Formats: sequence, C-alpha cells, structure tokens
Amino acid sequence: MKPLPLTAEMALAAILGEKTETRRPIPKRLHLHECGRVAYPMDNSPEARAKEQEPGWQYTFNGCLYQCAASDIPQAIRDIAAPFGLPGTELWLREPGRVGECLDEWDGCKVTIQYASDKASRTLIFPNRLMIGELKTMLPLWAMRCVGIPNGIFREAARYKTVVLAVRVERLWEITEAGAIAEGVEEAVKSWLLKYQPKWEPQCWLSHDHGESYCRRCAEKEAWKLRREGKDVEVDGGWSLASIESDVFEECTSCGKLLETSVHDPSDYLPFDGVHDGYLTAEEIAMVYNFGEHSLSLKEGYAREAYRVLWDMIYGKRPGLAWADNPWVSVTAWGSMVAI
Repeated sequence: MKPLPLTAEMALAAILGEKTETRRPIPKRLHLHECGRVAYPMDNSPEARAKEQEPGWQYTFNGCLYQCAASDIPQAIRDIAAPFGLPGTELWLREPGRVGECLDEWDGCKVTIQYASDKASRTLIFPNRLMIGELKTMLPLWAMRCVGIPNGIFREAARYKTVVLAVRVERLWEITEAGAIAEGVEEAVKSWLLKYQPKWEPQCWLSHDHGESYCRRCAEKEAWKLRREGKDVEVDGGWSLASIESDVFEECTSCGKLLETSVHDPSDYLPFDGVHDGYLTAEEIAMVYNFGEHSLSLKEGYAREAYRVLWDMIYGKRPGLAWADNPWVSVTAWGSMVAI
C-alpha cells in the first residue's frame, strides 16, 4: 500500500469524492520530445542517441502505452515507475495533521491526531517504529511539542484508502473541463475564497434542512455525522448578490460565528487578482461563481482556467514545468475513498 499525499483542501475533496485524479510532471531526466503523437525518450548516452534515430521507438509509462507509430520493426521500450503504482495498487490517504495531545499509559504512548482537512481527531497508540533513542522509547520532538506532523500523517493514523483505477501519460494542456473538476479544483477554489474573504463567512446549510445556518466547518462536521448514519446529505450555501441596504446576517447554529448571506462585489472576495498576471483578472474571476443562486459551484468552462492557476502556483517557477511549457504529465485516477 502506497501513500497518496494531498493538501488539506485536496484531501477533503478526495474524501467527499470530488477529487479522483492527480497529475504529476514527468521526471525531467527523461528529456522527452515529440514527433507527431509519438514520444521519443532521450538521454546522453551514445547508444540512446543512435537508437532514437531508428523508427519504432515508443514511450510507455510503466507498461501503459501512450501512443506509437505503426511499424513492424521491433520496438525499444523505456519504462519509468508510475508515481502511485499501476491499476490495482492500494493507496492510503496521507493528509496534513498534527499531534494534539500525548498520553503516556502502561500499554503504550497514546496520541491524539487532529486532521487538517475536516478538523476531526482520533486517538491511537504511537507506532514504535517512529520512536527515537537507542531503546526506541522516546517520542520525536514534533510529537512531544504537539505540532504539525512533517510531510503529513503516518501510515497508522490513516483514515482512508482507495485503489488506483487508471494510469496514463498526456500533455498538460490536454486536460478537459471534466478532468479539472476531477482534480478537485472546485474545492480548492472554495477554500481560497473562504481564506481571502475579508471578514465574514458565507451562510451554509444542509441539503435536507434549510432551517439551520452553519459556517462551512460546522456544516461539514454535521454532514459527516449524518452520512455515517446512512443519510444522503450535502453541504450547500454561499452568497447571493445584493445591495448594501439588503445586508442580512445569521449565526452558526453550532459555534455562533457571524455569517453573511450576501456579497456586493464578488471580485473583492477572490484571491487571484494580481497573483498571476496574464491568466485571470479580478473581473474575469468575478464571473466564475453562480452567486445569484446562493451557490459556490464553478460556472461551466472555468474549472480548467482555475486549474491552470493552481498548476502555476505549484510548478510555475520550475524550469520547463509551467503551464506555458505544456509539460508531459502522468495522470493517476482512483476510486472512492473507503474508511480504514
């Protein structure tokens, strides 16, 4: 079983079933170039430079053929390891978290893990393999200090697992609108919206009951509880466009936080302005959301644009990996998350 490392926003999207794909750039050492729709591997060895001139070279991704020219000549295949394994490989969700409390008991040291994605927590025995010291009896500093766990939670603290369904290789620009949604960009942009809005949180509610108002965090918690009881519940809500005179505020039923039900200028609540010049302006982003119907959903055609911004936030400053470079990427798709 391999780890699937995701950020807090993307982990939440995966848990909710909104993220089912991830893209990673192909390692630069392969120096891929293109001839029509055929990818020819290259390296600096004389043998490779001679081989690449021969017809029939094709590029495979750990056995998954991308595309090759029709030829009867025996083909030389270059494989690289898929980052998350081939179809059928089990993955466990490595999400951000922190140690909230340590309890030293006779049957082992128990720690409380707090998960950043949905703010849930669970208590478990700290694995002996992560202990330090000659006798493996001391907790690492990050556990004793109750801080964030480096590189995400450890295997024993994992809550969810899934299975790789498909692996393929493509150019970054080949991502479609549906592919961008499967990447979880909608949940990511929602998180940015909530992070950068200046003062108030939007009003949220549960699909089965519009009579109660919640902040987004409490709404997700309440929905999770009801889903565990077998109920089909979704979180809805957001802002609607309104004039200044029609401001209406509500309080979160659970925590009492003040909620705003309207917004006057959506562009003021979005974080992209001035961050990625030449891609999305504040005016363009103001049209991304269906504000008029109390919805936080992306409008049709904007998921791919949002993914372009997200990609450049991560890889934009790395040579050859920016969106404008249209690099080769591996695409890994997985199934629904299952509780461990």
